Amino acid sequence: MGNTPQGSPQASRRRVLHAVSTVAAVGVLGAGTPATVAADPGERRWTFETGGVVFSSPTVTGGSVFVGAWDGVLYAISADTGEQEWRFETGNQVWSSPAVADGTVFAGSADGSLYAIDAETGERRWAHETDEPVQSSPTVADGTVFVGNNDGNLYAIDSETGERRWAHETGDLVFSSPAVADGTVFVGSNDGNIYAVDAEEGEPAWTYETGDEVPSSPTVAGDTVFVGSHDGSLHAVGAETGEPEWTFETGGRVDSSPTVADGVVFVGSDDGALYAVDAESGERRWAYATDDEVASSPTVAGGTVFVGSNDGSLHAVDAETGERGWAFETADPIQSSPTVVDGTVFVGGYDFNLYAVAAGVDGSSAGSRGESETLGHHGNSRASLGDGSDEGNVAESSDAEGGEAAASDADGSPEATSESVPGFGIGGAATGLGGAAYLLKRRLDAGAEETRTG
Repeated sequence: MGNTPQGSPQASRRRVLHAVSTVAAVGVLGAGTPATVAADPGERRWTFETGGVVFSSPTVTGGSVFVGAWDGVLYAISADTGEQEWRFETGNQVWSSPAVADGTVFAGSADGSLYAIDAETGERRWAHETDEPVQSSPTVADGTVFVGNNDGNLYAIDSETGERRWAHETGDLVFSSPAVADGTVFVGSNDGNIYAVDAEEGEPAWTYETGDEVPSSPTVAGDTVFVGSHDGSLHAVGAETGEPEWTFETGGRVDSSPTVADGVVFVGSDDGALYAVDAESGERRWAYATDDEVASSPTVAGGTVFVGSNDGSLHAVDAETGERGWAFETADPIQSSPTVVDGTVFVGGYDFNLYAVAAGVDGSSAGSRGESETLGHHGNSRASLGDGSDEGNVAESSDAEGGEAAASDADGSPEATSESVPGFGIGGAATGLGGAAYLLKRRLDAGAEETRTG
């Protein structure tokens, strides 16, 4: 990874710019390596190479992995072997993470269309056209596909016909991906608001204002909506009332979408930490530091939290203690959000690859965002709140290899000290779901400004 200082913001911009510039120069490869028996946790099972950045988060169902890439292609890949099953070409980059329901794959494209594709054959069933890119990831509930759009609307589309049922206008771009629970759709907007909208009619139920843009996607657990904001906070909001329950401040913008499991909310931050926060009280249990921003959205399986980082690694962290289990290194940032199925973690990277990695735990990411229609499997937007056991177990622990969870200051954010960052021997780099689109734009703009003034 060279001699670039760990966690360097300038290094992050360079790697993002490199990934973007090389998209146009690389052909569509679609090459899967042979499957391997990976007995050790964190060991690669297979790699599938696409023709572009894999920001999209994989959805795994029926033995197939569905994922999009910046080469404009939606791929179906065998979960066992890593071999391509089919590919569907759109007219522009695919940031959107696919949803699968009733034998149909739904995914948005930057060409402005939401596509419905036969999951078995890869043939198009319909395309719903809009005037702006669809970078939000769709959610399917009760025969309706809900998805945000860069035109500022939340759309409800008939899943069978592709006809629009309604559109609810917000005040800015909608990168956030909707969550649906009890007949209500929840979504964030770059106007700084979280919206609750009636799923049947599209009428507003309530609006909750944060302090900045909301590219993070909501998670509903119990009677609470959890969502991050660029104001640096994780917000807990009453699902029925829209009233604030608590806010938890991090040390950076929150692009990551929260995961809830066993009474704990897990979320990443641009300050480089993965946080575990008590779902009832909003108190921090632990913070785990990576070497760069955490825009990937975590998932939980077998007592382990899996999350990508812009440091180029997929991290496995003990859900109770915050100690590192293992880290799988790649060549570039991981903004894709992992999905765990039958003991394998699937995640995409800025190095154009989709990876299958031995999770080191049995089972799948049920009970967290792995079950959410906005990530991974597509079953139920309502996550399990659990019994909130281990309340108060706040750990700032170190693992056997010397990796430490982040120290914190009074407001709960990790201190920016060298002692608070574990050394994984990997360089710094370039958001969960639709949020990373905005993150990339901000960085490209910042890089251009430095070029003009430097």
